[in-house]
Parts: sequence; structure tokens; C-alpha cells
Amino acid sequence: MSTAKILVLLAAALLASCASTDAPKTPAESGGGSPGALAPVRIRNEFITLGVLPHAGAHIVELKYKDGPNILLSDESLWTKAPPAPSAEKPEFLNLNGHITWPAPQKGWWTQQNLNPAKRDSRSPWPPDPFLTLGKYEILSHDESSLELRGPASPVSGLQLTLEISLHGNKVHLGVSARNISGSELSWGLWSNTRFPGSSKFYLPCRTEQIRSLRFERNSWFPQKDRLLNFKIENGFLTFDIEEAAKFPEHASTNKVFIKSESKSLAAFTGEFLFIKTIETEVLSVHPDHAPLEVFQSVGAANPPLLEIEAHGDYRILKPGESMSLDETWEIIPCAGDIRQGHGTELLKSRFL
Repeated sequence: MSTAKILVLLAAALLASCASTDAPKTPAESGGGSPGALAPVRIRNEFITLGVLPHAGAHIVELKYKDGPNILLSDESLWTKAPPAPSAEKPEFLNLNGHITWPAPQKGWWTQQNLNPAKRDSRSPWPPDPFLTLGKYEILSHDESSLELRGPASPVSGLQLTLEISLHGNKVHLGVSARNISGSELSWGLWSNTRFPGSSKFYLPCRTEQIRSLRFERNSWFPQKDRLLNFKIENGFLTFDIEEAAKFPEHASTNKVFIKSESKSLAAFTGEFLFIKTIETEVLSVHPDHAPLEVFQSVGAANPPLLEIEAHGDYRILKPGESMSLDETWEIIPCAGDIRQGHGTELLKSRFL
């Protein structure tokens, strides 16, 4: 090969290399997601990265502090798969976990529609509204650290959800509004549900003057395998005794607590981080089946082991066109040293007591 040809080929290779490294990345390539892609759309700041699935019910499936691991429970292999098409006649459920907002109460999910009379008449508690949880959400605005999405108009619940998410330092602000798009009055509340791996531990300040009532409820789907997950008071905080349950890994140990408290916050240690969820909306009266704060945990042989940190807004009547909202803040605090040294509850005391 002549020297001239070699020089031409080297020059072409150099140009190609420069083009591949300097060309601007698309949002999907840079991890930001793409409005039409089956992938998370992300927002981030110097502390937090948060990923949402607009194509699958706007589940928040990713929450990271700096370069740390995802602290939410979610199966990443499902993020890029098309969810089942929303259907009232043959509703399906996709176990994406992460964070989601549902209408409340659960026993009313199918009672205010006529597309599936069998589910309406039986007051079926499952699955949740497939249009809200599996439908495609429109991205209304998206910049580096904020995202606004609007969901489909659901013929099941009669609601249309709008989510506003923004990052502020080590905090996430999440506001959800629900509008009555039906032609009739509806009765609903909003139910916030954030899920973590089952090894996570929740904590609630448990001073007498703070707690108005606690109600525990355990459902057993497989009585021969299921066991009660006991609670305990640890340095002034209510938590579930997952250490005791770990002695019986062949059983699924579960419990749920319904909390009426002066506190508007729940905390969970998950991995090397402390997560604090605070409801910013004033809540006066939730549905009697529920409570302003709720915690469900299932460990051991559960599928999958998980912790749910839940909160409810007011249960109210919505006239056609009316809306209601629920605002919350999440704070993420790295605390590996406190956990290793057994100072976790001391950190909690500095924040709550």
C-alpha cells in the first residue's frame, strides 16, 4: 500500500474517532431517557439521581445518592419491557415495585366503574387501576432536576394523575394531583407507597404523647408457611423485629401497622442510607380502612421480601372536574458509619426527638 493511501486511511480513522467521542449524546444515551423509549427518564443533581418509567404508570424505580446503589426495590430487568396494555375487562399487574400512587381505599378500586361488573359487585381489592399503574404518562416538562408528567384518563377510577418531581439538595419533592375526569361525583383519597428491600428497617417515634393509635393487621395467604412479624420498641422507636424473623427463613413473616400519630414522617434504614418520608399536605380525615401513615413488611420466604412506607391523603368527594393533591418530601442521608457503630437510632433521635 502506498504512503499516500496509508495517510488517507489514518486521517479517516482519526476523524471517525473524534466524531464518536465528541458527538453529543441523545438523552437515552446519557441516561436521561427518551420520551418515546422503554427506559427510565432521569433527573439528577449533585446528590441524587431519580428514574421514572413514563411508559409504565410513572413508577419511580430508581433513587440513588451520588454513585451509590439504588435504594428502592425494583427489578431492573422489567424497566425496558413493554407493560401489559391497560384493560378494565382483563386487568393485569406488573410488579415493578419502586414508588407508586394509588387511589384509596383498596376495597373501592373497582366499585366506581361499570366496565367490569364482576369486579365491581365483588368489591375486588386487586389489581390496582391498570390505567393509572400501567398506562403511558405524557411528559409535560423535563429539565436536569425536575420532571412533570400527566397520566391517562382512567375509566376505572375516573381519575387522571399529574406528578411533579423536583430535586433540592439531598431531598426529593413529589407532588401528585388527581382530577375527576368522569361525569359523576367520586369518593377517593390518595395513597403513596414507597418500597424498599425487605432487609430495610423502618422507625417511628413512639413517645406516648405522639401516638394517637396503632392498629396491626396480618393477612395470611399461605397459612402453613406464613408467620406473624412481631414489632418491638427500640430506643424509643417502633419497628418490626426482622432480626427475630431471620431465625426462621423458611417462613414468610409479615405484618402491617396503621399509624395515627402527631408525626408526619416515617424513616427507614436501607443499605447505608437513612430515608425519611414526610407528608407536607395537611391530612384531616383518611378513609376508615386506612391511616395517615402505614407500614407493611414481609421477610423470609416472601416473594419478594419488601418494606412498604405508605401515607394517605384526605378521603373526600370530588365533583366532576375537581382535583385533590398529596405532597411529600424524601430525604436521603448517608450514614454507613452510624450503622456500623450501632448509632442508627441516635441519628434518628437527633432528627425526631
